[in-house]
Amino acid sequence: MYEKEILSSFADVISPSTAIAIQQAIMEQDVLNLQKHLQDFLRQTISVYDASSESFYHGLMLGLYAIMNNRYKITSNREAGDGWYDIHMMPLKKCQVF
Repeated sequence: MYEKEILSSFADVISPSTAIAIQQAIMEQDVLNLQKHLQDFLRQTISVYDASSESFYHGLMLGLYAIMNNRYKITSNREAGDGWYDIHMMPLKKCQVF
């Protein structure tokens, strides 16, 4: 769904090289490159009105994590302990590291 609905709708907005760079940074745990590519992408695409809501960032993060759906079970806004978590990623294989 992410690839079909989200990435295809951004085909004219985000270049394939930017999408690949973001994906690689996530998979390689390269925080600095992820930050750089996300900042570049967001500066080019959103306005202050988009970024004023926590739900915008929540959706953005879920979309980014969707590329790891074959390695992790991803759930969102569920009860845990005495409260709620935003996003939870559980490795599908026990030895898997993010």
